[in-house]
Amino acid sequence: MLDMKIDLQELTTLTNNELIKLVLDLSSYQDDHRIQGELLMDLIHQYSALESLLKERIADVERLSITDTLTQLKNRLYLNGALSRTFERYKRYGTPFSVLLFDIDYFKKVNDSYGHDVGDEVLKEIAHLALHHSRTTDVVARWGGEEFIVLMENTHIAEAYHYAERLRGAIESTDFKIGRPVTISGGLAEISELITTDMLVKAADRALYKAKQNGRNHIY
Repeated sequence: MLDMKIDLQELTTLTNNELIKLVLDLSSYQDDHRIQGELLMDLIHQYSALESLLKERIADVERLSITDTLTQLKNRLYLNGALSRTFERYKRYGTPFSVLLFDIDYFKKVNDSYGHDVGDEVLKEIAHLALHHSRTTDVVARWGGEEFIVLMENTHIAEAYHYAERLRGAIESTDFKIGRPVTISGGLAEISELITTDMLVKAADRALYKAKQNGRNHIY
């Protein structure tokens, strides 16, 4: 009887055609060269396990590509795609949506005074608060640095303002254990027929700038 051992490592080097040929060759042995049925089944099971592992790894890569590693929020890449999809629904069905762009007031002072590790903890806590106060249909993302963005579908700017104010108040009242309060400033914008998603985000950015000009810890 043919003595043959096949392990998972060897299978990873085979192409699909080579694997198919191997299975056919193994199943064609007769008499003294006939392979035990258990070996063939083991080969099939190992290949299935390898395929499942590969699918898991692909899913992990896809998840990491759209996730901010520090805060575990969606990242800018995902948010841009979500904006495009939401804009298409708006053009087709007229479903309104708004965005909130906000950042942490005087965040550089937090890093300079307490170190970047503390700054990172502040970012993670604010990400947690933003998610906690959002709806399941909202997309909360880290836009970059200390900037965050929230995409709110089926939401007019007046409704978005209520969310933004709840979040601002929650952050202001949270003890970040650094001996001083942490606040945010935010800018809101709503989609309209006259603007694109890029223009929408720029409008929110201009509103954010006004909030900072007016003393920070405001939503415009």
